[in-house]
Amino acid sequence: MKRFWILLTLLFAASLAVQAQTLPTKVNNFLKKSYPGWELSKPCISESTDKNFGSGDFNGDGKTDYTVAISKGSRGYTLALIATANSFKAYNLKALDWGAGNVPLASLAMARKGSEIYKNEKTEYGGKFKIKTDAVIVGDCDDGQNTFYWQNGKFVIVEDELIQKSVKELYIGLKHDGKELPDKLEWLYSFQVGTTETIANSPFAVSLVRPKGSKLSNPTMLWLEKHNRNSGAEKYEVLDVIKFPPLRKNETIAMSGCKLNGKWNPEIFAIGINEKKENLTKITRAWQANTKEGIFEDIPIDGITCLNEEAEP
Repeated sequence: MKRFWILLTLLFAASLAVQAQTLPTKVNNFLKKSYPGWELSKPCISESTDKNFGSGDFNGDGKTDYTVAISKGSRGYTLALIATANSFKAYNLKALDWGAGNVPLASLAMARKGSEIYKNEKTEYGGKFKIKTDAVIVGDCDDGQNTFYWQNGKFVIVEDELIQKSVKELYIGLKHDGKELPDKLEWLYSFQVGTTETIANSPFAVSLVRPKGSKLSNPTMLWLEKHNRNSGAEKYEVLDVIKFPPLRKNETIAMSGCKLNGKWNPEIFAIGINEKKENLTKITRAWQANTKEGIFEDIPIDGITCLNEEAEP
């Protein structure tokens, strides 16, 4: 079994037994009251450095907060316990799902204030983000990990939501010839976007890009590009970038043919539940390629339907 790794200083107690003994009484009392019958989860590998408990100041208020991994039967969760005046408020960070009949295992670590969270360049595009408060790292006992960081009153996943800013910095403004892409990336395909008035001759397109040799079945990055027809060899310029979320098994992406309140809008693309019908009516997420501003916009899904390009004729 592979072990997840990080380029950070890990500060924890020495063993599971010691952790259980040093878990403060007020934390134990809160867990017994709020999660009766639940226990601290076991580490991924016995006698390893994996942890099921940690502490830090997650929201930057000067109080000590805690993180614990708990389980009950085959159910498990990692929690962040934010200190209040007299107790704690629990935030569910991630479910520990090991399948029916299996006891959930835990692998917790701490990212301390001032640390830089990196993306693994072998699986992503690189990038980093410097955290301003302590954060919780949850590993899946394999190569995967998520860093949960307090921002604007909630926990967000650094790798999915904040390092995206660094990805933007890497590629916004990039100019290329449409054939060779930098940094071992590969182009999957593009679709033209624009307003209903400009789509016929629109110079804007959304391109789906991912690392070469990636085993991922879904695109992992989208570029909003402008085709500069009279600019010589460097014909394409990247205006905006988003990290595309992985599709679930029942989801599909609609690249064109989307309508808002019954009116075709060629700037909109979306993800929807594939019910094997002509149109996708259960949209789970949608974006608009704002060609006037040259940016992607996350938009509400209300009133959006799209042509199902995977539907059988």
